[in-house]
Amino acid sequence: MKKTAMIVLIMLAGAWVGCGLTANVKMAEYSAPVGEAQSVEVSLNLPFENMLVSPLTDAAALIEARLEYIGEIDFSAKTDGDAAVVALSEDVRSLSYTGKPLRWEIGLTPDLPLDLKVNVSAGSAELNLEKMQITGFEVNLSAGDMTASLPAMTERYDIRLGLSAGKAAFIFADGAKVNVADLTQSAGSLTFSFGAGTDIEMSVSTYSAGDLVLNLGGESAAQVNIASLSAGDITFDVPEGAAVRLEVKNAGAGTVNVPGGMAQVSGDAPQGVWETEGFERAEHKVDIVVDSMSAGRITVK
Repeated sequence: MKKTAMIVLIMLAGAWVGCGLTANVKMAEYSAPVGEAQSVEVSLNLPFENMLVSPLTDAAALIEARLEYIGEIDFSAKTDGDAAVVALSEDVRSLSYTGKPLRWEIGLTPDLPLDLKVNVSAGSAELNLEKMQITGFEVNLSAGDMTASLPAMTERYDIRLGLSAGKAAFIFADGAKVNVADLTQSAGSLTFSFGAGTDIEMSVSTYSAGDLVLNLGGESAAQVNIASLSAGDITFDVPEGAAVRLEVKNAGAGTVNVPGGMAQVSGDAPQGVWETEGFERAEHKVDIVVDSMSAGRITVK
Protein backbone atom coordinates (compact mmCIF):
# COMPACT_ATOMS: atom_id res chain seq x y z
CA MET A 1 0.00 0.00 0.00
CA LYS A 2 1.51 3.32 -1.04
CA LYS A 3 2.18 6.11 1.45
CA THR A 4 2.05 9.77 0.50
CA ALA A 5 3.58 12.46 2.65
CA MET A 6 4.28 16.17 2.62
CA ILE A 7 6.57 17.73 5.20
CA VAL A 8 6.92 21.45 5.89
CA LEU A 9 9.52 22.61 8.42
CA ILE A 10 8.97 25.72 10.50
CA MET A 11 10.67 27.28 13.50
CA LEU A 12 8.46 27.92 16.51
CA ALA A 13 9.56 29.90 19.55
CA GLY A 14 9.49 27.98 22.79
CA ALA A 15 10.54 24.55 21.49
CA TRP A 16 13.78 23.34 23.03
CA VAL A 17 16.03 20.30 23.04
CA GLY A 18 18.00 19.16 26.06
CA CYS A 19 21.17 21.00 24.95
CA GLY A 20 19.31 24.34 24.81
CA LEU A 21 19.06 24.71 21.02
CA THR A 22 15.77 25.68 19.42
CA ALA A 23 14.04 22.66 17.84
CA ASN A 24 12.18 22.66 14.54
CA VAL A 25 8.44 22.17 14.64
CA LYS A 26 7.44 20.27 11.54
CA MET A 27 4.20 19.73 9.67
CA ALA A 28 3.35 16.68 7.59
CA GLU A 29 0.43 15.07 5.79
CA TYR A 30 0.12 11.30 5.42
CA SER A 31 -2.51 9.21 3.67
CA ALA A 32 -3.18 5.69 2.45
CA PRO A 33 -5.81 4.40 -0.01
CA VAL A 34 -8.39 1.71 0.70
CA GLY A 35 -7.34 -0.35 -2.31
CA GLU A 36 -8.54 -3.96 -1.93
CA ALA A 37 -8.84 -3.84 1.86
CA GLN A 38 -11.97 -5.24 3.48
CA SER A 39 -10.96 -4.43 7.07
CA VAL A 40 -8.35 -2.25 8.79
CA GLU A 41 -6.29 -2.31 11.97
CA VAL A 42 -5.01 1.11 13.06
CA SER A 43 -2.44 1.86 15.77
CA LEU A 44 -1.95 5.48 16.92
CA ASN A 45 0.80 6.41 19.39
CA LEU A 46 0.58 9.98 20.70
CA PRO A 47 3.53 11.32 22.74
CA PHE A 48 2.26 14.76 23.85
CA GLU A 49 0.24 16.56 21.15
CA ASN A 50 -3.54 17.16 21.02
CA MET A 51 -5.18 14.59 18.72
CA LEU A 52 -8.56 14.66 16.99
CA VAL A 53 -9.82 11.50 15.27
CA SER A 54 -12.91 11.74 13.04
CA PRO A 55 -14.55 9.79 10.19
CA LEU A 56 -13.41 10.54 6.65
CA THR A 57 -15.76 11.60 3.87
CA ASP A 58 -13.37 10.41 1.14
CA ALA A 59 -14.42 6.82 0.44
CA ALA A 60 -11.11 6.08 -1.31
CA ALA A 61 -8.90 6.70 1.75
CA LEU A 62 -8.12 4.51 4.75
CA ILE A 63 -6.46 7.32 6.67
CA GLU A 64 -5.60 10.97 6.21
CA ALA A 65 -3.42 12.66 8.82
CA ARG A 66 -2.25 16.24 9.25
CA LEU A 67 0.43 16.45 11.92
CA GLU A 68 2.39 19.08 13.84
CA TYR A 69 5.34 17.50 15.62
CA ILE A 70 8.95 17.93 16.79
CA GLY A 71 10.39 14.40 16.63
CA GLU A 72 10.50 11.78 13.89
CA ILE A 73 7.27 10.33 12.48
CA ASP A 74 6.99 6.64 11.71
CA PHE A 75 4.08 5.96 9.36
CA SER A 76 3.35 2.65 7.70
CA ALA A 77 0.41 1.26 5.74
CA LYS A 78 0.32 -2.20 4.23
CA THR A 79 -2.18 -4.85 3.17
CA ASP A 80 -2.02 -8.53 4.04
CA GLY A 81 -4.63 -10.24 1.89
CA ASP A 82 -7.78 -8.17 2.34
CA ALA A 83 -6.73 -6.77 5.76
CA ALA A 84 -4.98 -3.39 5.97
CA VAL A 85 -2.64 -2.47 8.82
CA VAL A 86 -1.83 1.19 9.54
CA ALA A 87 0.56 2.45 12.23
CA LEU A 88 1.45 6.03 13.19
CA SER A 89 3.86 7.07 15.93
CA GLU A 90 6.42 9.74 16.83
CA ASP A 91 9.85 9.33 18.37
CA VAL A 92 10.54 12.50 20.41
CA ARG A 93 13.79 11.14 21.90
CA SER A 94 15.20 13.75 24.31
CA LEU A 95 13.24 16.65 22.86
CA SER A 96 11.03 18.82 25.03
CA TYR A 97 8.51 21.42 23.96
CA THR A 98 7.01 24.52 25.64
CA GLY A 99 5.35 26.35 22.75
CA LYS A 100 1.75 26.52 21.62
CA PRO A 101 -0.12 23.19 21.66
CA LEU A 102 0.63 21.04 18.61
CA ARG A 103 -2.21 19.21 16.89
CA TRP A 104 -2.77 15.91 15.13
CA GLU A 105 -5.86 15.75 12.92
CA ILE A 106 -6.58 12.20 11.80
CA GLY A 107 -9.40 10.96 9.59
CA LEU A 108 -10.23 7.24 9.40
CA THR A 109 -12.52 5.40 7.04
CA PRO A 110 -16.03 4.69 8.39
CA ASP A 111 -16.66 2.20 5.57
CA LEU A 112 -14.59 -0.77 6.80
CA PRO A 113 -14.53 -2.79 10.03
CA LEU A 114 -11.99 -1.07 12.28
CA ASP A 115 -9.79 -2.45 15.06
CA LEU A 116 -8.31 0.64 16.75
CA LYS A 117 -5.42 0.85 19.24
CA VAL A 118 -4.55 4.19 20.85
CA ASN A 119 -1.62 4.90 23.17
CA VAL A 120 -1.46 8.34 24.79
CA SER A 121 1.63 9.28 26.81
CA ALA A 122 0.49 12.88 27.45
CA GLY A 123 -1.53 15.59 25.74
CA SER A 124 -5.17 15.05 24.85
CA ALA A 125 -7.19 12.87 22.50
CA GLU A 126 -10.72 13.35 21.18
CA LEU A 127 -11.98 10.27 19.35
CA ASN A 128 -15.21 10.69 17.38
CA LEU A 129 -15.91 7.06 16.59
CA GLU A 130 -19.71 6.92 16.72
CA LYS A 131 -19.91 6.47 12.91
CA MET A 132 -17.09 3.93 12.72
CA GLN A 133 -17.53 0.16 12.31
CA ILE A 134 -15.68 -0.74 15.49
CA THR A 135 -14.69 -4.39 15.92
CA GLY A 136 -12.11 -3.81 18.66
CA PHE A 137 -10.86 -0.86 20.71
CA GLU A 138 -7.77 -0.73 22.92
CA VAL A 139 -6.55 2.29 24.91
CA ASN A 140 -3.50 2.88 27.08
CA LEU A 141 -3.48 6.29 28.78
CA SER A 142 -0.37 7.22 30.76
CA ALA A 143 -1.35 10.85 31.38
CA GLY A 144 -3.41 13.63 29.80
CA ASP A 145 -7.07 13.62 28.80
CA MET A 146 -9.15 11.46 26.48
CA THR A 147 -12.76 11.53 25.31
CA ALA A 148 -14.19 8.85 23.02
CA SER A 149 -17.68 8.44 21.57
CA LEU A 150 -18.41 4.88 20.48
CA PRO A 151 -21.07 3.27 18.26
CA ALA A 152 -23.74 0.63 18.64
CA MET A 153 -22.85 -2.34 16.43
CA THR A 154 -24.97 -5.39 15.61
CA GLU A 155 -22.24 -7.58 17.14
CA ARG A 156 -20.66 -7.13 20.56
CA TYR A 157 -17.15 -5.66 20.36
CA ASP A 158 -14.23 -5.92 22.79
CA ILE A 159 -12.63 -3.02 24.62
CA ARG A 160 -9.35 -3.13 26.58
CA LEU A 161 -8.33 -0.17 28.74
CA GLY A 162 -5.29 0.69 30.81
CA LEU A 163 -5.23 3.96 32.77
CA SER A 164 -2.08 4.97 34.68
CA ALA A 165 -3.11 8.58 35.32
CA GLY A 166 -5.04 11.37 33.65
CA LYS A 167 -8.72 11.59 32.85
CA ALA A 168 -10.80 9.60 30.36
CA ALA A 169 -14.46 9.54 29.37
CA PHE A 170 -16.14 6.99 27.09
CA ILE A 171 -19.64 7.65 25.73
CA PHE A 172 -21.63 4.81 24.15
CA ALA A 173 -24.56 5.12 21.78
CA ASP A 174 -28.00 3.73 22.64
CA GLY A 175 -28.21 -0.01 22.12
CA ALA A 176 -24.45 -0.63 22.20
CA LYS A 177 -23.26 -4.18 22.96
CA VAL A 178 -19.88 -3.93 24.63
CA ASN A 179 -17.44 -6.31 26.28
CA VAL A 180 -14.88 -4.44 28.37
CA ALA A 181 -12.67 -7.50 28.41
CA ASP A 182 -9.89 -6.01 30.53
CA LEU A 183 -9.73 -2.82 32.59
CA THR A 184 -6.78 -1.83 34.77
CA GLN A 185 -6.57 1.50 36.57
CA SER A 186 -3.67 2.72 38.72
CA ALA A 187 -4.87 6.29 39.26
CA GLY A 188 -6.79 9.07 37.55
CA SER A 189 -10.44 9.43 36.65
CA LEU A 190 -12.44 7.19 34.31
CA THR A 191 -16.08 7.62 33.32
CA PHE A 192 -18.31 5.36 31.21
CA SER A 193 -21.63 6.76 30.00
CA PHE A 194 -23.88 4.11 28.46
CA GLY A 195 -26.95 5.05 26.46
CA ALA A 196 -30.39 3.48 26.78
CA GLY A 197 -30.76 -0.22 26.06
CA THR A 198 -27.05 -1.02 26.23
CA ASP A 199 -25.76 -4.52 26.99
CA ILE A 200 -22.50 -4.42 28.96
CA GLU A 201 -20.03 -7.03 30.06
CA MET A 202 -17.06 -5.68 32.05
CA SER A 203 -14.05 -7.26 33.73
CA VAL A 204 -11.92 -5.08 36.03
CA SER A 205 -8.74 -7.03 36.67
CA THR A 206 -6.87 -4.50 38.86
CA TYR A 207 -8.16 -1.26 40.33
CA SER A 208 -5.51 0.37 42.51
CA ALA A 209 -6.71 3.97 42.97
CA GLY A 210 -8.60 6.83 41.39
CA ASP A 211 -12.26 7.26 40.46
CA LEU A 212 -14.33 5.01 38.22
CA VAL A 213 -17.92 5.99 37.37
CA LEU A 214 -20.41 3.98 35.31
CA ASN A 215 -23.54 5.84 34.20
CA LEU A 216 -26.18 3.44 32.88
CA GLY A 217 -29.06 4.42 30.63
CA GLY A 218 -32.60 3.10 30.93
CA GLU A 219 -33.36 -0.55 30.15
CA SER A 220 -29.65 -1.42 30.18
CA ALA A 221 -28.21 -4.76 31.26
CA ALA A 222 -24.76 -5.09 32.81
CA GLN A 223 -22.57 -7.88 34.16
CA VAL A 224 -19.56 -6.37 35.96
CA ASN A 225 -16.81 -8.37 37.68
CA ILE A 226 -14.17 -6.59 39.77
CA ALA A 227 -11.34 -8.97 40.59
CA SER A 228 -9.33 -6.68 42.88
CA LEU A 229 -10.09 -3.28 44.42
CA SER A 230 -7.15 -1.89 46.42
CA ALA A 231 -8.30 1.70 46.92
CA GLY A 232 -10.27 4.46 45.24
CA ASP A 233 -13.97 4.89 44.49
CA ILE A 234 -16.16 2.93 42.08
CA THR A 235 -19.64 4.36 41.49
CA PHE A 236 -22.59 2.83 39.62
CA ASP A 237 -25.18 5.45 38.68
CA VAL A 238 -28.24 3.45 37.65
CA PRO A 239 -31.68 4.58 36.45
CA GLU A 240 -34.53 4.79 38.92
CA GLY A 241 -36.24 1.42 39.24
CA ALA A 242 -33.29 -0.55 37.82
CA ALA A 243 -32.86 -4.15 38.98
CA VAL A 244 -29.48 -4.28 40.73
CA ARG A 245 -27.53 -6.95 42.57
CA LEU A 246 -24.18 -6.36 44.32
CA GLU A 247 -22.05 -9.18 45.74
CA VAL A 248 -18.83 -8.51 47.68
CA LYS A 249 -17.07 -11.80 48.35
CA ASN A 250 -14.04 -10.69 50.34
CA ALA A 251 -13.74 -7.26 51.95
CA GLY A 252 -11.11 -5.77 54.23
CA ALA A 253 -11.33 -2.10 55.15
CA GLY A 254 -13.55 -1.12 52.23
CA THR A 255 -17.03 0.35 52.41
CA VAL A 256 -20.26 -0.28 50.52
CA ASN A 257 -22.93 2.37 49.95
CA VAL A 258 -26.27 1.37 48.44
CA PRO A 259 -29.62 3.16 48.13
CA GLY A 260 -32.56 2.42 50.40
CA GLY A 261 -34.18 0.25 47.73
CA MET A 262 -31.38 -2.33 47.97
CA ALA A 263 -31.55 -4.75 50.89
CA GLN A 264 -28.73 -6.94 52.15
CA VAL A 265 -29.94 -10.51 51.68
CA SER A 266 -26.85 -12.35 52.92
CA GLY A 267 -23.56 -11.76 54.76
CA ASP A 268 -22.38 -9.01 57.08
CA ALA A 269 -21.35 -5.63 55.64
CA PRO A 270 -19.06 -4.82 53.95
CA GLN A 271 -19.29 -8.40 52.64
CA GLY A 272 -22.40 -10.09 51.36
CA VAL A 273 -25.13 -9.66 48.78
CA TRP A 274 -27.46 -6.69 48.24
CA GLU A 275 -30.44 -6.77 45.87
CA THR A 276 -33.34 -4.64 44.75
CA GLU A 277 -36.76 -6.21 45.18
CA GLY A 278 -37.75 -8.44 42.26
CA PHE A 279 -34.21 -8.66 40.88
CA GLU A 280 -34.51 -12.29 39.76
CA ARG A 281 -37.70 -11.59 37.77
CA ALA A 282 -36.37 -8.47 36.01
CA GLU A 283 -35.80 -8.42 32.27
CA HIS A 284 -32.84 -6.04 32.43
CA LYS A 285 -30.38 -6.69 35.27
CA VAL A 286 -27.30 -4.93 36.62
CA ASP A 287 -25.22 -7.62 38.31
CA ILE A 288 -22.00 -6.52 40.08
CA VAL A 289 -19.54 -8.98 41.64
CA VAL A 290 -16.48 -7.88 43.64
CA ASP A 291 -14.06 -10.73 44.31
CA SER A 292 -11.69 -8.86 46.62
CA MET A 293 -11.83 -5.37 48.19
CA SER A 294 -8.95 -4.55 50.54
CA ALA A 295 -9.93 -0.87 50.76
CA GLY A 296 -11.80 1.73 48.75
CA ARG A 297 -15.50 2.25 48.28
CA ILE A 298 -18.28 0.80 46.15
CA THR A 299 -21.34 3.01 45.66
CA VAL A 300 -24.63 2.27 43.94
CA LYS A 301 -26.93 5.23 43.48
